[in-house]
Amino acid sequence: MKIGIIGMGKLGAPLASVFARAGHQITCVDVLQEKIDLINKHQNPIPAEPEVIITNMFATRDYSKLTDCEIIFVVVNTPPQPQGNLSLTDLEETCVKLKDALGTNVKGVEGNTVYHKPIVVISSTIPPKTMEWVKETLRPIPVVYNPFFIALGQVVNDLQFPDIVLIGGDDIPSRQRVAGLWEEILGSTNAICETNLKTAELVKFSSNPYLVMRINWANTVARMAEALGDVNAQEVIDIIGKDKRANTKGLRVGLPWGGDCFPKDIDAVTYFCNSEGIDGLFFEDLAAVNENWKEILPKIIKDKVCRSDFRKAKIAFLGISYKKSYPLLSRSTAYELYEYFVRDEARVFVHDPYITELPDGRLTHPLSECLKGAEMVIIAVGYPEYAKLTMKDLPYSEIQGDILTAPVIDLCRVLENSEIASKGWWLPLGWRERYGQYWRREK
Repeated sequence: MKIGIIGMGKLGAPLASVFARAGHQITCVDVLQEKIDLINKHQNPIPAEPEVIITNMFATRDYSKLTDCEIIFVVVNTPPQPQGNLSLTDLEETCVKLKDALGTNVKGVEGNTVYHKPIVVISSTIPPKTMEWVKETLRPIPVVYNPFFIALGQVVNDLQFPDIVLIGGDDIPSRQRVAGLWEEILGSTNAICETNLKTAELVKFSSNPYLVMRINWANTVARMAEALGDVNAQEVIDIIGKDKRANTKGLRVGLPWGGDCFPKDIDAVTYFCNSEGIDGLFFEDLAAVNENWKEILPKIIKDKVCRSDFRKAKIAFLGISYKKSYPLLSRSTAYELYEYFVRDEARVFVHDPYITELPDGRLTHPLSECLKGAEMVIIAVGYPEYAKLTMKDLPYSEIQGDILTAPVIDLCRVLENSEIASKGWWLPLGWRERYGQYWRREK
């Protein structure tokens, strides 16, 4: 099948790769000549998604090259606006250009069914009611809404092994045709959910606020555990998850949520509610609780090690990107925590496998250099190499005959079953069990 994809960004390129590897011919359209050149040289335009393989693809800026495609996916950016709403400018311009390029009379025949060829599939993040405009603008070309539920850094894997493939459409034959494409890719219909356009819009629009609500709940449990003492917040969460009514699968205590998607979607759903005369207080509170967690977290860390400040102290700060295995610092809550300790006049040495330079101009350091002589270690992002740390890796010093080890503040619990934890140098978030200004190390 010939498939078109407009927008070769962090979702469009992985999507093209998945379809191309299944044997489909892909026509890629993008406004950036640099990406077009890379694709036509069979090079990955999105290095942060290393599983993207460029094969069976041709890239261009010319929309007329899409006319022989059977299905066209639109995956253009819808960035947030200062008011909280999403900018639909790129999507609107794309739809107008598509209508001009495709015309109205292209038909396809499959068996006894006559359908309009191609079908336009919107996969961009959009607020409810957007598909009404798309439908009217592209009429009589049928439209389908097929957003994705993915995590940056593993988009190809999430597309190939999804929990859900949401396909919304009011034109049932077109919707089923898109569902058939995904059934071919997945080899099953188990993950495919078909519904109408409005329902699909609301499912996607509501999903991230639900995930954020769960994260807020877990981090609030951690705050209560810290206040109570001798309570492991993660154990509390895991036990609650045994109740079939609760869904705590994969839910971990940790940093405040951040990145590009969650804040953008919370602002967008709040804006939508307010603009529609709906009380958006619930969604506003999600953001407020998260901001409060950002303020409280440094104080919890200081409390754990019984220090009021870290002026001139060396801190080994491990991991600073907004999430594991993705080199993005936009709205990284790990970076915000780093900035707090810099303002506290600490000497913060940062290691991150994917980041070499920070927005403040400072460079990251090798892991061994970060750890050497540190008075505290903070694991902010759970990279696999941090789970391999042993007692030999930890910095220590000798004071008045005692050998003292720097405490490890593990915000990701990657060392939960490690030698470091068993020796008592491990201080996880949401568990105030071990206290002391320093911890004595066995000579």
